Amino acid sequence: MSRRDHYDAVGYGGWSIDLHPADGVYSKHDGCRQFHSKGTYTIPYRSLYSRSMENLFLTGRLISASHVAFGSARVMCTCGLLGEVVGRAAALCHQQQITAPQLAEQNRIGSLQRHLQQTGCYIPRQWLSDPASGAHVSTSSEWQLTELPANGTWKALNEHMALLLPLKAGEILPELNFTLRAGSPQLLKIRLLGSERAGNFTPDTPLDECEISVFEAGEYSVQFHYQSARDEYLFIVYESNEHIDIALSDVQLPGIMTVFNGLNAKVAKHTRQVADGNYGVDEFDFWLPRRQPNQILPALRLASPLRCYAPENLVNGRLRPEQHTNAWVPAADDSLPTVTWRWERPQTLRALTLVFDNDFDNAMETVQMGHALAVTPHCVTHYRLWVDNTLLAEVFDNRHSVCEHRLPETISAQQVKLEMVKTAGSIAALYSLNVR
Repeated sequence: MSRRDHYDAVGYGGWSIDLHPADGVYSKHDGCRQFHSKGTYTIPYRSLYSRSMENLFLTGRLISASHVAFGSARVMCTCGLLGEVVGRAAALCHQQQITAPQLAEQNRIGSLQRHLQQTGCYIPRQWLSDPASGAHVSTSSEWQLTELPANGTWKALNEHMALLLPLKAGEILPELNFTLRAGSPQLLKIRLLGSERAGNFTPDTPLDECEISVFEAGEYSVQFHYQSARDEYLFIVYESNEHIDIALSDVQLPGIMTVFNGLNAKVAKHTRQVADGNYGVDEFDFWLPRRQPNQILPALRLASPLRCYAPENLVNGRLRPEQHTNAWVPAADDSLPTVTWRWERPQTLRALTLVFDNDFDNAMETVQMGHALAVTPHCVTHYRLWVDNTLLAEVFDNRHSVCEHRLPETISAQQVKLEMVKTAGSIAALYSLNVR
């Protein structure tokens, strides 16, 4: 629950701690007790091999973990992730002719962590150093967040609702303009909240608040006085007032979303987690996203733009939205979004790994949960990858976030260019090109 980061972190979990009674179905207690953390936690490599047999790896539901930790780490998506980690660790051990425990040494574990990140694996609060080997990056355009235009639909504010917006260190939150309406004069309280710990997505720190009068349909301004000291997500919280409606937008952007202070009856009984017993859990309100196709964004206009999707995000080594969006997004009118990586001197290339956005904001546990769409709208379905002036690959009907292109033989090149021809319906986005 404290989410300590380990020097040998190679994976992560985030599912609630799901504890079942020892008596099973005959127990007088509930079938499970679930406790949630405020953010993701990392899983150390040292839990993935036997301490008594130096050539035996453990994964899935055999890893070394406490009963309570296992209540979260045993879920299938986490097991699958750790299976990939163990497979790559075994390959490195074979390549370097070392044992599993030797790879855990502090001067060696970095090779596994870097290899995992180079191939698209995400490790919270770590980032890949120089993913493009010092390349200068240029793009055909850049989406700057200035407006989310209204689409003519409205939502009643009959529950607490919050918009997540990213802010860079040193950036001042600009004046925000929302479109609201009410049938009679109403007061709406709007709060600005943050997270105590960077990288969390739980609004537990009050920063500012204001109250506005709403009557006729129109644009209403909100000005908070806040300058960020770090890269972080802020929560613009609308207090519930069922007599007020807020205008919505059709635009969907990676790393920006709306959450609600509500209840997921499958994993909780209340809208707030209350410490029950000596488990070391935090007390906090649950803020939940709506799953596709029910994810919405409010119509919004900013007095000055936020550069949420700058080209330099492509070389910051962060492969998921975390303390910021960390993605590059082209302008809405860019007919052929293009990224070019260029080096001053020719580079030796063996493999190129593209990390696209396949909507990391939308939970997709397994196919058993059922999903509204066969392909996420952000998915880049058709792209071309050029090395110097040679077409390395043209991919149709892509469904993957991570696309690895191994070269048939090592080559020397001075430029790589990506053309994103088509998506599954929404805006294209890219996190990184990792060069090996």
